[in-house]
Amino acid sequence: YPSGIVVRSPDYAAEVFTQEPFVIRAEGKTLSARDVRVTSSEGDLTASCTAYFDRWIPNRCELSVRTVEDDSVLAATENEYFKAEGSVDCDLDMSFSREEIRIAGNAGFENGFFTIIFSEFSKQYEQPQSISAPVYLDISLDLGKKVEFRWPTDDFPILRGLIQADEPVRITYDSSTNRFSLKGQAQLKGGEVFYIKRSFYLRQGSIVFNENQDIFDPLISMRAEIREMDEEGEPVRIILSVENQGLTSFTPLIYSEPPKAYADLMTLLGQAASGDSSRDSILRTTVITASDILAQMGFFRGTESWIRDMLHLDIFSIRTLLLQNAIFGQSIQANPDAKMTVGNYFDNTTVYMGKYFGSAVYADALMHFSYYDQKTAENSDDKKTIYGNLLFQPELGLEFTTPFFLVRWGISPESYDTFFVGDTSITLSWKFSY
Repeated sequence: YPSGIVVRSPDYAAEVFTQEPFVIRAEGKTLSARDVRVTSSEGDLTASCTAYFDRWIPNRCELSVRTVEDDSVLAATENEYFKAEGSVDCDLDMSFSREEIRIAGNAGFENGFFTIIFSEFSKQYEQPQSISAPVYLDISLDLGKKVEFRWPTDDFPILRGLIQADEPVRITYDSSTNRFSLKGQAQLKGGEVFYIKRSFYLRQGSIVFNENQDIFDPLISMRAEIREMDEEGEPVRIILSVENQGLTSFTPLIYSEPPKAYADLMTLLGQAASGDSSRDSILRTTVITASDILAQMGFFRGTESWIRDMLHLDIFSIRTLLLQNAIFGQSIQANPDAKMTVGNYFDNTTVYMGKYFGSAVYADALMHFSYYDQKTAENSDDKKTIYGNLLFQPELGLEFTTPFFLVRWGISPESYDTFFVGDTSITLSWKFSY
């Protein structure tokens, strides 16, 4: 009964495993151990191993590793192809010999993030292979809840969003023929897209993987938005739309609600010169751009994770200028002589949260806060949700997955007089893959 064995895998596992005493059985030319329990603080694994000998030299080893039911283990890996951290469950069969290495089975990943370094895959196939024994890989990967996809890097992602796949993603690799494939599709919910120096909030999207050794450029569709105020102080929703374009070279369509000329949109986003070239105007544009960069660098990422776990949410995201407004104060306001209020501090703040109920129902809420001029409020007959001079614009949604299409009900409550009839929408959507 061997005991006191410690198992470590510093390149892939974030924990140290210990094992219960187990029996090694010798029969003829084989040594075997069955259902060995391996324990960590996060979860348990069971492993069975058989080693085959040729005289006194082992020539093949078969290993089966499975997580205990409803358990998972913490994984943390970083290499030239991908980086990932999260909870993993698995059911894998592995075979090792001098002739070949085979790994096959199922795995699940949740409560974490992953980044794929697309450029490294093409470099891999430009170089000769130096592994003596061919490697065969066939894994079905199930992406669970609270999985964040970041591209192109973890430190400074252009795209950061929660990803969920209804069907497992299949990964195959054959080093003897130098062939690789990654196939599957997933939905993107919540997150951010960094484009033309601004961070757009991701409302919906999808990503389709049909990659091989010749091309690695997934197709992406997404709709993201950012809210700004025009020169008359009216809110403008700027929308970034992409339909079935390569992730590494997408060219989005940018439009607004209400409609604005493209030049006006670029001015709102700080990408075109305006008539106001004063110090305050330049500072205001610089701070807005810098705030989005700070968000992409993960300044609020720890706070988002803490709130998400505390409220038992699947998705929680914040986009805000609160810190910049507090630091720079009145110098970035349109009227430097005006007193700073709660509306000034939380101007242009967006909070998004989502929760899955089972696998077929998803509820989400987007709350946008912006500064609202009291004089405008007094001269307007519209009833709006205002606290002091902070305008509150909520959007609520509910999605149902059916066998034929996705149903989404949404409401943006603004028209109190008509009981929100004109603020309600129902959307049916579906996608074919082949």
